[in-house]
Amino acid sequence: MSHTNSTRAIHVLKHFDRIEDVVVKVIPKDYQLMMQKIHLHKSLHDNEVKRC
Repeated sequence: MSHTNSTRAIHVLKHFDRIEDVVVKVIPKDYQLMMQKIHLHKSLHDNEVKRC
């Protein structure tokens, strides 16, 4: 914002509490898949540790 002097960025930040419900988090498919695999791996590891 300070680097671009974007009036839109200023508006969004100033009123974020009013618009946060309509903001959508965009994640690339590859990143999302990687995060799912990491979560699955951790879950499997945690289950094996519990068995020991």
